[in-house]
Amino acid sequence: MKRRAPFKIPSTIHKTNPSANAIASKQTELEQSEKPLRVFSILWRKITFKKHKTWEGDGILVIQGNQCSIHNLDGERLGGSSIRGIDFSIGSVVRVSGKEISLENTITEEEYFKGSFLNTTVSIEPVKPEKKLNTAFVMPLSKEGQEKLHKKKLPVARHDPNAPDALVMERMQPWDEMRNVDVVIDPRLAKILQPHQKEGVSFLYNCLMSIGRHNSYGAILADEMGLGKTLQTITVLWTLLKQNPIANAAPPLKKIMIVSPVTLLQNWKNEFIKWLGTERIHVMIAKSTVEFKEFIGNVSYSVVLVGYEKVRSFLQDNIDCDKIDLVVCDEGHRLKSMNSQTGIALQKLKTKRRLLLTGTPIQNDLMEFYAMVNFIMPGVLGSQTSFRSQYELPILRSRLVNASTKNVLLGNARLERLARYASTFVLRRKIDVLSETLPPRTDVTIFLKPSRSQELLYEEHLDKFWKDRTLENEKTFPLSTLTELNCLCNSTRLIQHQENTDLSLNDLIASSSKFEFLKSLLLEFKNSQLKCVIVSQFTETLNLIEILLKHLLITHCRLDGSTPTNTRQSLVDQFNCSTYEHLSVFLLSNKSGGAGLNLVGANRLILFEPSWNPAYDLQALGRIYRYGQNRSVLIYTLLSTGMLDEQIYIRQHTKTGLSNAFMDSDTSTLKYKFQMKDMKNLFSYHKPKTCLMHELITKTASVLTENNSKRINHCKNEDMNDSTNNNVLENKEDEYKKEWRPARLLNENLSENTLEPIVLLEGWNHYNLSDEGVHSSKEIKWIPKDSMHLCAYVLAKTLKSTKSSGSE
Repeated sequence: MKRRAPFKIPSTIHKTNPSANAIASKQTELEQSEKPLRVFSILWRKITFKKHKTWEGDGILVIQGNQCSIHNLDGERLGGSSIRGIDFSIGSVVRVSGKEISLENTITEEEYFKGSFLNTTVSIEPVKPEKKLNTAFVMPLSKEGQEKLHKKKLPVARHDPNAPDALVMERMQPWDEMRNVDVVIDPRLAKILQPHQKEGVSFLYNCLMSIGRHNSYGAILADEMGLGKTLQTITVLWTLLKQNPIANAAPPLKKIMIVSPVTLLQNWKNEFIKWLGTERIHVMIAKSTVEFKEFIGNVSYSVVLVGYEKVRSFLQDNIDCDKIDLVVCDEGHRLKSMNSQTGIALQKLKTKRRLLLTGTPIQNDLMEFYAMVNFIMPGVLGSQTSFRSQYELPILRSRLVNASTKNVLLGNARLERLARYASTFVLRRKIDVLSETLPPRTDVTIFLKPSRSQELLYEEHLDKFWKDRTLENEKTFPLSTLTELNCLCNSTRLIQHQENTDLSLNDLIASSSKFEFLKSLLLEFKNSQLKCVIVSQFTETLNLIEILLKHLLITHCRLDGSTPTNTRQSLVDQFNCSTYEHLSVFLLSNKSGGAGLNLVGANRLILFEPSWNPAYDLQALGRIYRYGQNRSVLIYTLLSTGMLDEQIYIRQHTKTGLSNAFMDSDTSTLKYKFQMKDMKNLFSYHKPKTCLMHELITKTASVLTENNSKRINHCKNEDMNDSTNNNVLENKEDEYKKEWRPARLLNENLSENTLEPIVLLEGWNHYNLSDEGVHSSKEIKWIPKDSMHLCAYVLAKTLKSTKSSGSE
């Protein structure tokens, strides 16, 4: 018997290059994604050796290259593996990834991407009215009988549908002249509605009356701030309280509950009085269980206003709420969480008609949208798991920087399908629909150089943070340190815990470049007699701003969390009606008064610091730029260069990407999720030459240009091998230049968040104040001359208007 040779230890060991392996892996994934896609409908079951076998369910088999995956009809992945030498033909039974499958039919790529075969209640086809056949025998009428029938009076509408400028709602189907009557909007309201508001009223009426829909009575009015959602809602409510398309039938609504933030309750009541008076409709603000019970039992009240803070306790007190015919949730994004106790309590109501009002329908992710839709129309989007599998995950994967062609096509198809379906019950208009009504608005972001004291304290806090960072707490997120850094961007006084009662003007200005810039800006407003609103999320910052206003002898008022509820609306009315000498500045807490208030008495607004949630800032700027504003508007955002302020501002733009893509059909934005590795960027300070944004834009633009040229050259070489037609080659080059997306980059040297701002800041004017000659530019007239030295960089964008602006 021949003996085996002894084992020899190799003299050298070849080490693999991890980066080379990663690149090769990515290249393999890209090659797989470019191969043809085959999809089959299947029956599946786990592999079993029982004599009598049954199939466990339906599913789909996706094959691309030598890889396959199995999914159920909820879109959940059941398994996947590589395949070699397996015959996939219709009718065959094969074993893949621990499953036994039977191939039933072929599914086209178009059907697969749209997801039309999945389990879902989403239907984007218009509802066709059912034709009711009258099979009963009808006795023929004589001429005399026909004349009597024609002489019989037809039902008369409450308001004349043939009057000039009458706003008539869509008729229900089938329509019977003898049994139905036109619903006409009250002329008092119709004559004051803007064109977009008339469209909104018609849309809400159709949704709440389920016209052209399958038994669905919910709607989301998601207009941007300042487009008059309150007036549209009041118009629809008043119409349904008084009119029914079925003649001689009771109106659809008798009792209406409006849930809103407590700060807006009085504003809602004032709006009802403003448009309908005190006698036509009776509105109650319920502040206790006794008052809520009185509303339920008192027939003279039609509308009750309840705060989010109280509604849960009211509904838990076993009050008979079955009499409520409609629930309206103002600032409906408060119901964005499925685990919200208030949302759970409201969900238990048996009311079928539900209306959500919000200016920011998506603040973070698509599951927030799912939660709101599930409230107004429970179950219409299926379960959370199926929605996540069918829509959220494919859409998010398609928006990653290194997304494959398959994921991009799949995500875009699912996004388009979901957006088309959402348009049947969600109405979203942007502020530019008022371009003929509102004056121009200019947004100016000022990147300020921090003071020396700010830099020293900032670096000191960062050193302490990393020194105290141990293995025990490295996995936790240091919110307290973030708050301190955020306050430090505003002023060093906020973290030094010093008494500010006798703080001098010079000491205040020395604590922060923001306060030095604010002083110059306020003095310029004072010379021009311009009223302004200053918004901050920190009450301590508002305290320091109050001290500055007192030193400058500028009158002001303030609304924050400590302001009594019953005095808030009077403060707003007083500010809007007063002259500059009486009240010049309105100090506003971002979270307590950033939503729903109407402050058109001012045409300047200063965001003292950005918020982590961009929706808060969007709500704040909507306080002055809204229906009723007659003067050109300027919005200032102040940032400390290189510090946490600027990091938050960059991340703000990444969070608005998904909302723009879904609600506003803007597919140029990308999705970026925060990861713990990004903590190093947040808790670091590298003094930039200009600002982080400028460096980011410069670096991103150069990398995108380089990769774009590489891609075009690569495609040229491939096409030269396949075709000799120069015209075809030129057309393909134009096509690549036009359709090339940053999401297609493979070996990208930048992280996802670096690609985001360059896309979202298109249309903005960029001013690098370190450049010579820019200080004298007329285009940066919004910056006081004596504070130019404080600015490192400026971003500006003007929303143009066809209306001639009023006085500054």
